[in-house]
Amino acid sequence: MRFYLVFEDSFQSTTIDPNKWTVVDGVTVDDVGMGEPSPDYSLRLNAHPSGGDSIESKVIDLSPYSQATLTYYYQQTGGGNSPEAEDDLIIDYNDGLQWVELARHAGDGPDMTIYENNTIDLPADVLHAGFGLRIRSIGSRSSVYVFDDWFVDDLKIQSVKSDCFPSTYSTYSDWVALGRPICWCAKPKGSGYQCDGDAENVAQEAAAHQVYINDLVCVIESWKKTVTDAGFNACCDFDHRAETVAGHRVYINDLNILITNWKKTSAELPGNCPRPE
Repeated sequence: MRFYLVFEDSFQSTTIDPNKWTVVDGVTVDDVGMGEPSPDYSLRLNAHPSGGDSIESKVIDLSPYSQATLTYYYQQTGGGNSPEAEDDLIIDYNDGLQWVELARHAGDGPDMTIYENNTIDLPADVLHAGFGLRIRSIGSRSSVYVFDDWFVDDLKIQSVKSDCFPSTYSTYSDWVALGRPICWCAKPKGSGYQCDGDAENVAQEAAAHQVYINDLVCVIESWKKTVTDAGFNACCDFDHRAETVAGHRVYINDLNILITNWKKTSAELPGNCPRPE
């Protein structure tokens, strides 16, 4: 089991990073919070001017992982204005179809002078390629005054990647040596076709060929390459073995697999790679 930091922001600048946050509505970064976990700044949300602020993360691909955890620090009021009942801080996630509320911090709680940590084990429906995180606040609308302050700092998402390739297989050591490529593993519901010659696990063209031009290009570009050669792509190693004494990973066996399954669709392939030995 391996742990990965897939997203984090400690808000070290008053400029919100557009590479991490793609939708920003009213949210700012400043030093009005009290005793930020990572000085000098934190994310600030309040009701000025429209009655609530919102910020959405970039799309985060959690599909390779078996579980994920969200951790953040939050503070109510800090050096700003006190929220009241129903002036809440809300954390949402995108389940692939819609936003779902994950956590809510009620505005009728006491003012805070320190940041409190909150760690949440994310539900299983976050483990997809289109995951997103949203932080929002609701409060008393005012175009003149700043009401109902919340602060967030040191946010991170950590994920766990279990070994998706069975350790009992004879080529397990190859998989580890190549950096545990996800493409060797079956997708959910057993739809993986990598060992059938589909380097991308993606159907191509209108006819939905699983094994086609992109896979041939992959084989050509990695032809006779070893693990240490620049440009080697482990996804083109369809038989999961070094074929020569020199350690060529993409060679005759891989080409034969490609030729055998050329232009086949998912319905014509066994899939479920890697298949039991």
